[in-house]
Amino acid sequence: MSTASIKLICAISILPLICACDQPAGERCDLDAIESLRLDADDGEVVVNVQSGDLSSTANAGAVTISGSLSSDVRIERLNVGSAAAKGLTPNFASWSVELSQAQLQAARDGEFAHLSVVATDVCGVEHASDEVQVRVDAPAQSPAPGLKLTVTPSVPGECYVPIDGSGAARLLLEADLSAAGVRVELDAIVDGEFLGVGDAGVRLIADGDRAASSPVSFRAKAAGALALVASAGPDFVLDDSGLEAVSAPSFTGASGAVTAGLALVVRPRTNGRLARCWASSSAPAMVSVSGPGVADLLIEDAVFDEPDCEQEAVIDVQFDMAAAPGVQLQLWCADTYGQIGAHSLSVQG
Repeated sequence: MSTASIKLICAISILPLICACDQPAGERCDLDAIESLRLDADDGEVVVNVQSGDLSSTANAGAVTISGSLSSDVRIERLNVGSAAAKGLTPNFASWSVELSQAQLQAARDGEFAHLSVVATDVCGVEHASDEVQVRVDAPAQSPAPGLKLTVTPSVPGECYVPIDGSGAARLLLEADLSAAGVRVELDAIVDGEFLGVGDAGVRLIADGDRAASSPVSFRAKAAGALALVASAGPDFVLDDSGLEAVSAPSFTGASGAVTAGLALVVRPRTNGRLARCWASSSAPAMVSVSGPGVADLLIEDAVFDEPDCEQEAVIDVQFDMAAAPGVQLQLWCADTYGQIGAHSLSVQG
């Protein structure tokens, strides 16, 4: 995997070179004198310039090379980037480079970032720190996500189910403690369907205020049944307790197929979701009466339902006139609130 690089321009303002390099260790400098002089010196600063992409926005899965330059009037003995010692490419670390392995980045990771300090140490042992460098680093696979929580709601506000025809979906919100930022969460479902907004690597949690949360994720069911969604990250897992069910188009029970003219018949449309409306059509409208909930004549107008609960069933009364000829047909339709339509037919037997 290609390594990313970052350039650090160190503009550390330090006193003129007053420490002799050939003095014995511990006797190189008069530390009290230097500290008194340094009270009048400007504080040093490090200006970060990213050369090949923003390392704080794109996650790095391999080694990262950080290089830079340093300007100083005092001899610099060492320069550290995080836990790694930089190599001086020119005298006094005027230019330098360091490579941090993925293990070193993971050791410095807090949430979704590896936090790397850049510290130059002069011959007097005085440290001159730069601004911190942040490198985005994903947590390894199967990392835990403390406080993992899964919230599932229908994509249509107020609904109590999701359809199986793709016209609606279940929305997922994954949350965990802030320390789980960068952790990958795997998703699964009991019912057949597909997760949207999920890559091959799963879902990465990102910092969001005082929590770690997922980017938008949804689930579209392809078969009827309880969703029973599962989210897991290493040893941590959580089950969907929303009770949401994937529902097919309304179905019918009662009279069907060939029926006898003159008999009072009952047809019951039902759904595990919610009925929105029913309507009818006939090859001989004058030969059949069809009434739905209330007194609605379904051959003239729709019967509209506004019950808030799921698992609905209605009663439709049907009667063909005694004079109805064999083969006279009646077609019934009912739609749920997502627009899934179920059909049912009757005809006068010969």
